[in-house]
Amino acid sequence: MEFKRLLEYTKNCPATRASSLLVGLCASTPWKGGLLSDSFDVMINDATDIGEYGARVTCGIPGTDVDSVIDVLNYLYPFLELKKSWLLGTWLEITFPDSLESKRFLESERFLPKNVPFNDVSMPVSSRKTIVVVANDGIPPSSFTSLGNIPYYTISKALELFNFPPNHPTTPASYTMIDLFPDVYVPTSGFHEYYKQRKHQAFLELCANLGAKEIDIASVEINDRSLDIKGDIAGPLSSLGLGINAHESSKTGMKIAFRFSEGNKGIKNYDSPWLQTEPSWLAMNNMRRQNHLSEIGAEFNCTDNMGIDANLAANFSKAKINIGGSFTEMTKIRLSYHVVFWDL
Repeated sequence: MEFKRLLEYTKNCPATRASSLLVGLCASTPWKGGLLSDSFDVMINDATDIGEYGARVTCGIPGTDVDSVIDVLNYLYPFLELKKSWLLGTWLEITFPDSLESKRFLESERFLPKNVPFNDVSMPVSSRKTIVVVANDGIPPSSFTSLGNIPYYTISKALELFNFPPNHPTTPASYTMIDLFPDVYVPTSGFHEYYKQRKHQAFLELCANLGAKEIDIASVEINDRSLDIKGDIAGPLSSLGLGINAHESSKTGMKIAFRFSEGNKGIKNYDSPWLQTEPSWLAMNNMRRQNHLSEIGAEFNCTDNMGIDANLAANFSKAKINIGGSFTEMTKIRLSYHVVFWDL
Protein backbone atom coordinates (compact mmCIF):
# COMPACT_ATOMS: atom_id res chain seq x y z
CA MET A 1 0.00 0.00 0.00
CA GLU A 2 1.38 3.41 -0.94
CA PHE A 3 1.85 6.09 1.68
CA LYS A 4 -0.86 8.25 0.08
CA ARG A 5 -3.44 5.47 0.23
CA LEU A 6 -2.64 4.72 3.85
CA LEU A 7 -3.22 8.38 4.75
CA GLU A 8 -6.66 8.23 3.15
CA TYR A 9 -7.69 5.80 5.88
CA THR A 10 -6.30 7.96 8.67
CA LYS A 11 -7.00 11.52 7.50
CA ASN A 12 -10.37 11.69 9.27
CA CYS A 13 -8.84 10.70 12.59
CA PRO A 14 -9.49 13.61 15.01
CA ALA A 15 -6.21 12.95 16.84
CA THR A 16 -3.31 13.74 14.49
CA ARG A 17 -0.80 12.13 16.83
CA ALA A 18 -2.76 8.87 17.02
CA SER A 19 -2.90 8.77 13.24
CA SER A 20 0.84 9.41 12.92
CA LEU A 21 1.69 6.74 15.47
CA LEU A 22 -0.32 4.14 13.60
CA VAL A 23 1.21 5.15 10.26
CA GLY A 24 4.67 4.93 11.81
CA LEU A 25 3.95 1.50 13.23
CA CYS A 26 2.70 0.19 9.88
CA ALA A 27 5.80 1.53 8.14
CA SER A 28 8.16 -0.02 10.68
CA THR A 29 6.86 -3.57 10.93
CA PRO A 30 7.96 -6.37 8.56
CA TRP A 31 5.01 -8.32 7.29
CA LYS A 32 4.68 -10.96 4.56
CA GLY A 33 7.96 -10.05 2.92
CA GLY A 34 7.35 -6.30 2.97
CA LEU A 35 5.98 -3.89 5.54
CA LEU A 36 2.70 -3.91 7.43
CA SER A 37 1.60 -0.82 5.50
CA ASP A 38 1.90 -2.82 2.26
CA SER A 39 -0.43 -5.58 3.29
CA PHE A 40 -3.73 -4.48 4.79
CA ASP A 41 -6.12 -1.58 4.92
CA VAL A 42 -6.08 0.49 8.09
CA MET A 43 -9.29 2.07 9.38
CA ILE A 44 -9.39 4.30 12.43
CA ASN A 45 -12.01 4.18 15.18
CA ASP A 46 -12.00 5.80 18.66
CA ALA A 47 -8.57 7.41 18.31
CA THR A 48 -7.44 9.18 21.48
CA ASP A 49 -4.22 10.96 22.39
CA ILE A 50 -2.61 10.06 25.73
CA GLY A 51 -0.25 12.43 27.52
CA GLU A 52 2.55 14.01 25.50
CA TYR A 53 3.52 11.14 23.19
CA GLY A 54 1.00 8.30 23.60
CA ALA A 55 -2.28 7.38 21.95
CA ARG A 56 -4.89 4.67 21.65
CA VAL A 57 -6.20 3.63 18.23
CA THR A 58 -8.53 0.89 17.00
CA CYS A 59 -8.00 -0.46 13.51
CA GLY A 60 -9.68 -3.04 11.32
CA ILE A 61 -7.59 -6.00 10.21
CA PRO A 62 -8.58 -8.97 8.04
CA GLY A 63 -9.75 -11.61 10.53
CA THR A 64 -7.33 -14.30 9.40
CA ASP A 65 -4.35 -12.03 10.02
CA VAL A 66 -5.09 -10.42 13.37
CA ASP A 67 -3.48 -13.09 15.58
CA SER A 68 -0.32 -13.11 13.47
CA VAL A 69 -0.17 -9.32 13.57
CA ILE A 70 -0.46 -9.40 17.36
CA ASP A 71 2.34 -11.99 17.60
CA VAL A 72 4.68 -9.90 15.46
CA LEU A 73 3.89 -6.64 17.25
CA ASN A 74 4.33 -8.27 20.67
CA TYR A 75 7.75 -9.53 19.61
CA LEU A 76 9.04 -6.32 18.03
CA TYR A 77 7.39 -3.81 20.34
CA PRO A 78 6.79 -5.31 23.80
CA PHE A 79 5.87 -1.86 25.15
CA LEU A 80 2.63 -1.81 23.11
CA GLU A 81 -0.66 -2.85 24.70
CA LEU A 82 -2.71 -4.95 22.26
CA LYS A 83 -6.34 -6.02 22.60
CA LYS A 84 -8.50 -7.89 20.06
CA SER A 85 -12.24 -7.24 19.80
CA TRP A 86 -15.18 -8.03 17.52
CA LEU A 87 -17.87 -5.61 16.36
CA LEU A 88 -19.15 -6.26 12.84
CA GLY A 89 -15.67 -7.53 12.10
CA THR A 90 -12.30 -8.00 13.75
CA TRP A 91 -10.68 -4.99 15.40
CA LEU A 92 -7.33 -4.49 17.05
CA GLU A 93 -6.92 -1.87 19.77
CA ILE A 94 -3.35 -0.60 20.04
CA THR A 95 -2.22 1.55 22.95
CA PHE A 96 1.02 3.47 22.53
CA PRO A 97 2.42 4.38 25.97
CA ASP A 98 3.25 7.98 26.76
CA SER A 99 6.96 7.29 26.49
CA LEU A 100 10.08 7.82 24.39
CA GLU A 101 9.27 4.70 22.36
CA SER A 102 6.20 6.47 20.99
CA LYS A 103 8.11 9.69 20.53
CA ARG A 104 10.47 7.84 18.20
CA PHE A 105 7.64 7.25 15.73
CA LEU A 106 6.39 10.82 15.96
CA GLU A 107 9.71 12.54 15.27
CA SER A 108 10.75 10.53 12.23
CA GLU A 109 11.18 12.52 9.01
CA ARG A 110 9.35 9.69 7.26
CA PHE A 111 6.07 11.53 7.76
CA LEU A 112 7.24 14.58 5.81
CA PRO A 113 6.65 15.31 3.04
CA LYS A 114 3.41 13.41 2.68
CA ASN A 115 2.75 11.10 -0.26
CA VAL A 116 6.36 9.84 -0.25
CA PRO A 117 6.87 6.05 -0.04
CA PHE A 118 8.80 4.73 2.94
CA ASN A 119 12.46 3.84 2.59
CA ASP A 120 13.07 3.27 6.28
CA VAL A 121 12.61 0.63 8.94
CA SER A 122 12.65 2.15 12.42
CA MET A 123 11.90 -0.95 14.45
CA PRO A 124 14.33 -1.54 17.34
CA VAL A 125 17.72 -2.55 15.96
CA SER A 126 17.90 -5.52 18.33
CA SER A 127 14.70 -6.88 16.81
CA ARG A 128 16.23 -7.15 13.35
CA LYS A 129 19.82 -8.17 14.07
CA THR A 130 19.10 -11.16 11.85
CA ILE A 131 16.79 -11.10 8.84
CA VAL A 132 15.84 -13.61 6.17
CA VAL A 133 15.45 -12.74 2.50
CA VAL A 134 12.86 -14.72 0.55
CA ALA A 135 11.68 -14.79 -3.04
CA ASN A 136 10.06 -11.75 -4.60
CA ASP A 137 6.61 -13.28 -4.32
CA GLY A 138 6.95 -12.88 -0.57
CA ILE A 139 6.24 -16.53 0.26
CA PRO A 140 8.66 -17.81 2.93
CA PRO A 141 9.99 -21.39 3.06
CA SER A 142 7.43 -23.86 4.42
CA SER A 143 9.55 -24.49 7.54
CA PHE A 144 10.06 -20.77 8.21
CA THR A 145 7.75 -20.86 11.23
CA SER A 146 10.41 -22.82 13.15
CA LEU A 147 12.53 -19.64 13.22
CA GLY A 148 10.09 -17.72 15.39
CA ASN A 149 9.61 -14.03 14.64
CA ILE A 150 12.82 -13.25 12.75
CA PRO A 151 11.83 -10.54 10.24
CA TYR A 152 11.87 -11.49 6.57
CA TYR A 153 11.74 -9.45 3.37
CA THR A 154 11.55 -9.97 -0.34
CA ILE A 155 14.76 -9.32 -2.28
CA SER A 156 13.36 -6.10 -3.73
CA LYS A 157 12.26 -4.78 -0.32
CA ALA A 158 15.55 -5.79 1.33
CA LEU A 159 17.54 -3.95 -1.36
CA GLU A 160 15.36 -0.90 -0.84
CA LEU A 161 15.86 -0.85 2.93
CA PHE A 162 19.33 -2.26 3.62
CA ASN A 163 22.90 -2.53 2.30
CA PHE A 164 24.51 -5.85 1.33
CA PRO A 165 27.85 -7.06 -0.07
CA PRO A 166 28.15 -7.39 -3.88
CA ASN A 167 26.00 -10.18 -5.36
CA HIS A 168 23.73 -10.21 -2.31
CA PRO A 169 21.04 -10.73 -1.16
CA THR A 170 20.17 -14.18 -2.46
CA THR A 171 17.18 -16.32 -1.55
CA PRO A 172 16.31 -17.93 0.76
CA ALA A 173 19.19 -16.64 2.87
CA SER A 174 19.93 -15.29 6.35
CA TYR A 175 21.80 -12.01 6.93
CA THR A 176 23.08 -10.44 10.12
CA MET A 177 24.20 -6.95 11.07
CA ILE A 178 26.25 -5.17 13.74
CA ASP A 179 24.20 -2.93 16.04
CA LEU A 180 26.59 -0.03 15.39
CA PHE A 181 25.96 -0.28 11.63
CA PRO A 182 22.25 -1.17 11.72
CA ASP A 183 21.49 -1.24 7.99
CA VAL A 184 24.55 -3.14 6.72
CA TYR A 185 23.98 -6.88 6.45
CA VAL A 186 26.40 -9.76 5.76
CA PRO A 187 25.71 -13.50 5.41
CA THR A 188 25.27 -15.05 8.85
CA SER A 189 28.22 -17.43 8.42
CA GLY A 190 30.62 -14.50 7.99
CA PHE A 191 29.24 -12.29 10.76
CA HIS A 192 31.96 -12.88 13.38
CA GLU A 193 34.81 -12.49 10.90
CA TYR A 194 33.27 -9.28 9.56
CA TYR A 195 32.70 -7.90 13.07
CA LYS A 196 36.24 -8.75 14.25
CA GLN A 197 37.99 -7.26 11.24
CA ARG A 198 35.86 -4.13 11.12
CA LYS A 199 36.39 -3.42 14.82
CA HIS A 200 40.13 -4.06 14.68
CA GLN A 201 40.46 -1.82 11.64
CA ALA A 202 38.69 0.93 13.59
CA PHE A 203 41.21 0.55 16.42
CA LEU A 204 44.19 0.82 14.06
CA GLU A 205 42.68 3.83 12.31
CA LEU A 206 42.14 5.55 15.66
CA CYS A 207 45.78 4.96 16.65
CA ALA A 208 47.04 6.12 13.26
CA ASN A 209 45.00 9.32 13.38
CA LEU A 210 46.33 10.06 16.85
CA GLY A 211 49.89 9.93 15.52
CA ALA A 212 50.97 6.42 16.55
CA LYS A 213 54.60 5.39 16.16
CA GLU A 214 54.46 1.80 17.37
CA ILE A 215 51.79 -0.59 18.64
CA ASP A 216 53.12 -3.39 20.84
CA ILE A 217 51.31 -6.41 22.25
CA ALA A 218 51.36 -6.57 26.05
CA SER A 219 49.17 -9.65 26.50
CA VAL A 220 47.10 -12.09 24.45
CA GLU A 221 44.09 -14.19 25.42
CA ILE A 222 42.38 -16.43 22.86
CA ASN A 223 39.30 -18.44 23.80
CA ASP A 224 39.92 -17.74 27.51
CA ARG A 225 43.50 -19.07 27.27
CA SER A 226 46.38 -16.68 27.99
CA LEU A 227 49.41 -17.00 25.73
CA ASP A 228 53.02 -16.61 26.83
CA ILE A 229 53.94 -13.25 25.32
CA LYS A 230 57.66 -14.14 25.51
CA GLY A 231 57.16 -17.36 23.57
CA ASP A 232 56.43 -18.01 19.91
CA ILE A 233 52.97 -16.56 19.41
CA ALA A 234 53.27 -15.78 15.71
CA GLY A 235 51.14 -18.79 14.74
CA PRO A 236 48.20 -18.12 17.09
CA LEU A 237 48.23 -14.41 16.21
CA SER A 238 48.31 -15.18 12.50
CA SER A 239 45.27 -17.44 12.89
CA LEU A 240 43.24 -14.44 14.07
CA GLY A 241 43.38 -12.92 10.58
CA LEU A 242 44.11 -9.40 11.87
CA GLY A 243 47.37 -8.82 9.98
CA ILE A 244 49.48 -8.68 13.16
CA ASN A 245 53.25 -8.78 12.52
CA ALA A 246 54.77 -9.89 15.84
CA HIS A 247 58.47 -9.04 16.17
CA GLU A 248 60.10 -8.76 19.58
CA SER A 249 61.12 -5.27 20.66
CA SER A 250 64.67 -5.09 22.02
CA LYS A 251 63.64 -2.14 24.19
CA THR A 252 60.50 -3.44 25.84
CA GLY A 253 60.54 -7.19 25.28
CA MET A 254 57.02 -6.87 23.92
CA LYS A 255 55.94 -8.03 20.49
CA ILE A 256 55.75 -5.22 17.95
CA ALA A 257 52.47 -5.57 16.09
CA PHE A 258 52.44 -2.42 13.92
CA ARG A 259 54.92 0.35 13.07
CA PHE A 260 54.23 3.77 11.58
CA SER A 261 56.80 6.00 9.86
CA GLU A 262 57.62 9.53 10.96
CA GLY A 263 55.21 10.68 8.28
CA ASN A 264 52.43 9.74 10.69
CA LYS A 265 53.32 12.57 13.07
CA GLY A 266 50.47 14.82 14.09
CA ILE A 267 46.84 14.35 15.05
CA LYS A 268 43.99 14.10 12.56
CA ASN A 269 40.23 14.14 13.04
CA TYR A 270 38.69 10.70 13.39
CA ASP A 271 35.46 9.30 14.71
CA SER A 272 34.20 5.75 15.15
CA PRO A 273 30.95 4.36 16.54
CA TRP A 274 33.07 2.13 18.77
CA LEU A 275 34.78 5.09 20.43
CA GLN A 276 31.98 5.65 22.95
CA THR A 277 31.66 1.94 23.74
CA GLU A 278 35.33 1.17 24.51
CA PRO A 279 36.61 3.00 27.64
CA SER A 280 40.30 2.43 26.89
CA TRP A 281 39.90 3.77 23.34
CA LEU A 282 38.08 6.85 24.59
CA ALA A 283 40.70 7.52 27.27
CA MET A 284 43.49 7.21 24.70
CA ASN A 285 41.70 9.53 22.29
CA ASN A 286 40.94 12.23 24.88
CA MET A 287 44.33 12.19 26.62
CA ARG A 288 46.26 12.27 23.37
CA ARG A 289 44.24 15.19 22.01
CA GLN A 290 44.03 17.16 25.24
CA ASN A 291 47.18 16.27 27.19
CA HIS A 292 49.86 15.42 24.58
CA LEU A 293 49.95 11.76 25.66
CA SER A 294 53.12 9.90 24.56
CA GLU A 295 52.18 6.26 25.33
CA ILE A 296 49.29 4.29 26.81
CA GLY A 297 47.74 0.85 27.10
CA ALA A 298 44.50 0.08 25.23
CA GLU A 299 42.47 -3.10 24.81
CA PHE A 300 40.96 -4.73 21.78
CA ASN A 301 38.42 -7.45 22.48
CA CYS A 302 35.74 -9.57 20.85
CA THR A 303 34.11 -11.72 23.53
CA ASP A 304 30.35 -11.62 22.89
CA ASN A 305 28.82 -13.79 20.18
CA MET A 306 25.71 -11.55 20.22
CA GLY A 307 23.41 -14.53 19.78
CA ILE A 308 24.95 -15.55 16.46
CA ASP A 309 25.96 -19.11 17.34
CA ALA A 310 25.87 -22.71 16.13
CA ASN A 311 22.32 -23.21 17.42
CA LEU A 312 21.05 -20.35 15.29
CA ALA A 313 22.95 -21.69 12.27
CA ALA A 314 21.49 -25.17 12.84
CA ASN A 315 17.95 -23.75 12.97
CA PHE A 316 18.49 -22.07 9.60
CA SER A 317 19.85 -25.29 8.19
CA LYS A 318 16.74 -27.20 9.32
CA ALA A 319 14.58 -24.57 7.64
CA LYS A 320 16.65 -24.94 4.43
CA ILE A 321 17.81 -21.36 4.62
CA ASN A 322 21.33 -20.57 3.41
CA ILE A 323 23.69 -18.84 5.86
CA GLY A 324 26.42 -18.17 3.28
CA GLY A 325 28.82 -21.04 4.02
CA SER A 326 29.98 -23.21 6.90
CA PHE A 327 29.37 -21.63 10.28
CA THR A 328 32.37 -21.14 12.57
CA GLU A 329 31.90 -20.31 16.23
CA MET A 330 33.27 -16.97 17.38
CA THR A 331 36.88 -16.87 18.57
CA LYS A 332 37.08 -14.99 21.86
CA ILE A 333 39.89 -12.42 21.65
CA ARG A 334 41.46 -10.11 24.21
CA LEU A 335 44.53 -8.18 23.08
CA SER A 336 46.20 -5.64 25.35
CA TYR A 337 48.13 -3.17 23.24
CA HIS A 338 50.83 -0.72 24.29
CA VAL A 339 50.65 2.32 21.98
CA VAL A 340 53.62 4.71 21.55
CA PHE A 341 53.08 8.03 19.76
CA TRP A 342 55.38 10.28 17.80
CA ASP A 343 56.35 13.46 19.64
CA LEU A 344 54.25 16.43 18.58
